[in-house]
Amino acid sequence: MTKKGFLAFALVFAFSAQLLFSQSVYDSKELEKHLSYLASDELGGRYPETEGSLKASEYLRDIYAKLGLKLLCDSGFQHFQFITGWTSGDSNEAVFNGRKLQIEKDYVPMDYFQTRLASLDAEVVLIEGYIDQNVCTKLEEHIKNRWVILDKRYDYDKSLSRQQSVVMLMRAGAAGVLIVADTLRPEIDNVYNIPVHKTTNMGPVVCISRSLADSLEESFKNRDTIVGNMYINRGPVYIGEAYTDSSYAFIASLHKTISITTHFTPIYTNAKNVVAYLEGSDPVLKNEIIVVGGHYDHLGTKTRISRKTGEPVTRIYNGADDNGSGSVGVLELAQKYARSENRPKRSVIFVNFDAEELGLIGSSHFFDDTNAINPRNVKAMINLDMIGRYTDEKGLSIIGTNTSKEMKEMQKLIKKSNKALKTMDFPQNTFLFFGSDHVNFYKHNIPVMFFSTNLHPDYHKPTDTPEKINYQAMSDILQIADKLLDNLANRKRNLTFKELEF
Repeated sequence: MTKKGFLAFALVFAFSAQLLFSQSVYDSKELEKHLSYLASDELGGRYPETEGSLKASEYLRDIYAKLGLKLLCDSGFQHFQFITGWTSGDSNEAVFNGRKLQIEKDYVPMDYFQTRLASLDAEVVLIEGYIDQNVCTKLEEHIKNRWVILDKRYDYDKSLSRQQSVVMLMRAGAAGVLIVADTLRPEIDNVYNIPVHKTTNMGPVVCISRSLADSLEESFKNRDTIVGNMYINRGPVYIGEAYTDSSYAFIASLHKTISITTHFTPIYTNAKNVVAYLEGSDPVLKNEIIVVGGHYDHLGTKTRISRKTGEPVTRIYNGADDNGSGSVGVLELAQKYARSENRPKRSVIFVNFDAEELGLIGSSHFFDDTNAINPRNVKAMINLDMIGRYTDEKGLSIIGTNTSKEMKEMQKLIKKSNKALKTMDFPQNTFLFFGSDHVNFYKHNIPVMFFSTNLHPDYHKPTDTPEKINYQAMSDILQIADKLLDNLANRKRNLTFKELEF
């Protein structure tokens, strides 16, 4: 072969090799097929314990089974329960003037503070005027160990929500709060759906009927009238007042007591993680585990009243990027490794978490007894959450490389694995670190790496749909995740955990 011929052959060979290398095992058409189903209207947004969630979990589990992976827990499902709300228990009781009050007629217990059981028998006081934190603080001695009535007839500040007013009064020392409602029907319908706070040691909060409030406030209603900001005769109800630069408040003792016990019992929702296992090839290292995870749940279907028509409008939150993309990513990595002739030395668990959107709940249950996985055996975790909306402007973020002392090595490996993406970074000390399931592995001192193409205008909206996914870039991202997984599952020494500094 002539020198010229040899050069021509070499060029053709190099081009062919480059073309072969650029062809991904993560076919964009296959990614689109899986994602189009998981984010379809048929699955209704994959909210836990709905028909759509059941179909999604079975779809994922069945593919793992066909791949020959070992299904952990209950045939691939790790079942768990979590509290989604509270309902009225059987110990609610209220007594006023020797008369036992009727629940949902005279009063409704309010679960503002996730209080399971709270009782208060105390004097009732009422504040009239502008209620803010400064006023509440100045009236602490009159609020402490008493019920405080919130009645819109006497509260001049309409900018505060009812809940904000309750919080301020509780922080100032109120033992309990009585909220006056003109009608209890909306309270009965809505009370048990109020978002709960994490605070658990607050006193009872009760919504009372207007007629009960009138009985309590009788002496206050009969007081002398106001002239300007001064009372002509404060009368026997007056106990104190507070001034700030912009407000004035008057507090009155109603010389009445009321005894109320509020009791709530939890409402549980069932959910399940999908967990599949690939055993490692090394007789020793197979006892060590690398976890690849991504949640499959989303926000479900919501019905709201249209501002324009006044009619109910139902919208499906398909969650194509969040996190249909990550769910498919986990599935595709599992498929590649299950079909490979060369199994990794360490074992790999592929898991799709449920109830992430409700507070990273599924991943918090991963190390439950039902899974029998010791966190000490898990040496690293890769989390895929929202990997479908890559653009050169937003790029790919890989968060958490600084959870290991080998950060520079990992970043170098990832950069070398990237053959197509123009923009990729490694954010550190970012609030986004705490926004997905890898956090519950980090808490167990496990190095984590979180892949995401970052937020976009369709985040948590019905417009997060499959046709907006960048499937080619998603394929490129999975190739990077693949190289990282291969390194973690076959390296001589495991990564060394490093606690983050914020």
